[in-house]
Amino acid sequence: MDFLENSLDKEYRDEFVNFIYKAVNDFGDLFIIEKDNLKIIDYDSFNSFFEVKKDFTDFKRVEDLKNKVLNLKLKNIKDFKYEIKRNEKAKIRSIGLTIETKPDWAMKEHCLEALEYACTRFEVGVQTLDENCLRKTNRGHSLDDTKKAFAIMKDMCFKINAHMMLGLPASNLKIDEDSLINLFEDENYRPDMLKIYPCLVVVGTPLYKMWELGLFKPIDTKLAAQIIARAYRYFPKYLRVMRVQRDIPTNLVNGGIENSNLREFVDKEMLKEGIESKDIRAREVGLRQIKGYKLKDFKLNVEKYNSSGGLDYFIEAIDENDTLLGFIRLRFPGSFGLISQIDEKTALIRELHIYGQTAIVGEKISEKLQHRGWGKKLLEKAEEIAKENSYTKMAIISGVGVREYYRKFGYDLDGPYMMKNLSSKNSI
Repeated sequence: MDFLENSLDKEYRDEFVNFIYKAVNDFGDLFIIEKDNLKIIDYDSFNSFFEVKKDFTDFKRVEDLKNKVLNLKLKNIKDFKYEIKRNEKAKIRSIGLTIETKPDWAMKEHCLEALEYACTRFEVGVQTLDENCLRKTNRGHSLDDTKKAFAIMKDMCFKINAHMMLGLPASNLKIDEDSLINLFEDENYRPDMLKIYPCLVVVGTPLYKMWELGLFKPIDTKLAAQIIARAYRYFPKYLRVMRVQRDIPTNLVNGGIENSNLREFVDKEMLKEGIESKDIRAREVGLRQIKGYKLKDFKLNVEKYNSSGGLDYFIEAIDENDTLLGFIRLRFPGSFGLISQIDEKTALIRELHIYGQTAIVGEKISEKLQHRGWGKKLLEKAEEIAKENSYTKMAIISGVGVREYYRKFGYDLDGPYMMKNLSSKNSI
């Protein structure tokens, strides 16, 4: 589908993105100061601008604030390209921009526009891997659309966060469980991140009318927890489970999950069944420290897997307990020519993430366990693997504010990507 035919027009989208970056840039200029090599909030300026000492219910204060913000918004308006460039060295920098969409709106033309806006990740409403459920819920896309979109997004260097919904009309417990499992068993999918949203009944929807008439029975907390827990057995190390529940106040939910802490129910179910999560979130160094894990020496571990017609490498820094300090996602694309910068000799880095940047209060982490330098080591390893496989260029999808970091390692901006010639002597 074409954005121009099915959403707000391009002029509006450009303006919207422009004001996203402008707001970040203006906030930094107004309220961030540097002290002892640290960037901190200037609370005097902040409190004065937002009049925090006044009554928050004071109508005049509210109107004054609206006018201040509007005047700031309209001051020195340029365009989104100007604000993106400005953000590269701003006091507050964007580490990434995410667009949420459907598979049929994540095709080549949509990805090209997203790259204009320096988008780095798509959140995609997959919902289910059952074709009948997709038709019955009027999703407007097929499983073939999802497979095609996943391949395009990955081959254009995007990260993918898939949204799955349990308990849809026309679904059942087996379909739900199979969908979660096959999302990773089937190499046509294999997203990098996952959000699981059990279907809820909310006033004002067609589903509410079906529920009122007894034509729909939503999934409950116990069954949802059981399905999610069992699916965890199949979740790979390269996945991060971001959420297992949509954050909607329970008083607004008429049917479905009645508890706001579904993840705790999932954890209890996993403990009962002896299921241990190996996803990224469960292994992050910060959470492990909170749980009392003692950190050991870290080393690089490489896992590779076929994905959407290409080959992906998940390169991680872990200790002997599988505690995760950081990782990099390297991809050899399955297709090229979607954008001029990516040809048959171009490898892709879709994500670089380092955890453990601060120690737990009261616990001293030895120098060898610090995060410093691990980004470089992961980059070096990714470049090494790419060269071993005869790739001569590397493309990195980078948040605007992270471009300066990659420039330190010989990367330069070419179109939407930070690019490097791997055959040159300009190595890390």
